[in-house]
Amino acid sequence: MSAELKDPQAPTGNSDINAAVGDVLDKAVVTLDSSAIAEFIQQSTTAELARFIESVPAASRAELWGLVPATMRGALLPELHQAVLLQLAKELPNQDIATAVEKLPTDDLTRVVEAVPDGLSRQVLDQLSDKRRQRVERALSYDEDSAMRLLDYQVVEVQPTMTAAEVLALIKQRGDLPPATDRLVVVDDDKHYLGMAPLGKLLAADGDVTVATLTEPDFPAVSVSDSRAVVAQLFQDQDLIAAPVIDENRQLLGRITIDDVVDVIHDQAEKPVMQMAGLDTESDLFAPIVKSAKSRAVWLGINLITAFMAAAVIGLFTEALEKIVALAVLMPVVASMGGIAGSQTLTLTIRGISLGQVSTVNALLLAKNELAIGAINGVLWALIIGASAWLWFGSPGVAFTISVAILINMLAAAISGIAVPLALHRVGQDPALSGAVVLTTVTDVVGFMTFLGLSSALLL
Repeated sequence: MSAELKDPQAPTGNSDINAAVGDVLDKAVVTLDSSAIAEFIQQSTTAELARFIESVPAASRAELWGLVPATMRGALLPELHQAVLLQLAKELPNQDIATAVEKLPTDDLTRVVEAVPDGLSRQVLDQLSDKRRQRVERALSYDEDSAMRLLDYQVVEVQPTMTAAEVLALIKQRGDLPPATDRLVVVDDDKHYLGMAPLGKLLAADGDVTVATLTEPDFPAVSVSDSRAVVAQLFQDQDLIAAPVIDENRQLLGRITIDDVVDVIHDQAEKPVMQMAGLDTESDLFAPIVKSAKSRAVWLGINLITAFMAAAVIGLFTEALEKIVALAVLMPVVASMGGIAGSQTLTLTIRGISLGQVSTVNALLLAKNELAIGAINGVLWALIIGASAWLWFGSPGVAFTISVAILINMLAAAISGIAVPLALHRVGQDPALSGAVVLTTVTDVVGFMTFLGLSSALLL
């Protein structure tokens, strides 16, 4: 392709990427219209192009890769979901991938090396310099969720005894500064972290002013063992665009920049939504059918067990259901109201846990708050639904039982929405993955038991 390409990292202004992807998909998914794709690539960032590749069927991706300019391929690979990256790595020649990623930053290179097959990862590592290979291998030795996996080695170090004039000379000698550099890292002779010096103040200061005078010694640093969630929270709380990373001896290792933290925040937002459906955040939209069916079958099986539990409760009251048809008609209302109320509390609690806002310390206060909300909504909707049932079926007994069942189920939903995720989190389970299943089981069982139990006792 001879057309001159934009900077792959340049923004696309006000262009609607979803509309653009849709337009190119219409023209290219089946036919792989190279001219339409080339036009799309010209105005796309690597992230947008990655989304496009993930939007086409798996069988077309390798051919589409051939239309991507060599200058964009390296930066494109880390943007892909792991499942898509692995699929391309298996279909393309190893050397194509190895050549594309050779000059990637260490954090992006680590992501690719971990995702691809062992043979290719070894080939990539073997062609790196000793220094870069050691950095990647060190990153891989840390947990995937650790700050080390986000480490960027492009950092400008200065010492406290340097003057503003010497710093300016250093910058001119470098020729440029790494992206997202608003402060310079201050270290001693042994690279121990001392603080950060604002770049703007250094450039505006008199030439003989020392770095020590302008250093912010309390500027927060990230520990190499911190989790990604901790890093994201630090950036959010302190409004950072970059933060130094230090080891257990406070020696400077590198830095983490806002672009990687944005990816972390995006993953954190996506994870609960995907896991509540029993799906992996790295799931491929066009994953092989058999593989997708197997992964979803497990979740469907778990849901079936809980459904049978609710069905068993209903089975205890077959006599009441046979005699009073209104009960069968109204049962879904009881379950639905409890499920929705519970899911609202569950979502807020999971969000609070992930942000560090909810713990056993304030759980009781939160429970009281949610119970009050559940009581208010319970009474309100119990009256509305009870009145509707009375008008519909002309039975005050049915209206009374469904009103009581709605109130009790919404109170149970409020308690479960807090207790279930906290209990799962306490035992080391992800509440986003299994919380909804447990909650639904509780609200179904409590709702059916209350409604059918009261009906059997009062109406038969």
